[in-house]
Order: sequence, then C-alpha cells, then structure tokens
Amino acid sequence: MKLPKSKEDLLAYEINWESLFDQEVISKICKPWIGKKIKEYMGVEEPTMINMVVKLLLQKCSQEQLLKKISGILDDASEEFVEKLWKVIVFEDMKIKDGIYN
Repeated sequence: MKLPKSKEDLLAYEINWESLFDQEVISKICKPWIGKKIKEYMGVEEPTMINMVVKLLLQKCSQEQLLKKISGILDDASEEFVEKLWKVIVFEDMKIKDGIYN
C-alpha cells in the first residue's frame, strides 16, 4: 500500500480513527508533530493552538473542518499544514493496517 500523493487521494482515504485512538497515535505522533509545525509557522510554541488541533482530531474531524478552524490563524500556511498533517495521519493508519504497530 502506497501513501496517497495527491490531495484528492488523501481526502478519499478511509481513516480508521478507532485504531489510531487505540494506538494513541494522536497524542504520541501527531501532537509533537503539530507542535513542531506550529512553532515553524508562527515562530513560537502555541499550546492553545496545538490543543485545539488535537481536540479536533480526537473528534474525528475532516480535513475541511480542520482547515476552517485554523485558516484564520495560520493564514496562507493553513492548507499546507492540514495536508501535511493528513499525510502523517494516513501514514500512521497504513502502518497499523500493515501490522507494524503491536
């Protein structure tokens, strides 16, 4: 299974949120990644923003929902941020499906 490259393929990918939650992917993998990226984009660590994005992911938000929430904060970087985050999520989901997680 190959990681989707296009935005359309990423959108079409069926994420198994429950397995991501079981493996604590959102808190162990996504949260540190989100923190690093937000610091890159904003120049400072922004715990409120990090927690908002994590909370949305825990609510199984779509790419569109996440983009709407952060577009006023990250402005031009919003789409890039969401697309890269989705690649991380899809990659971790694929690892779970391939049995890489225990």
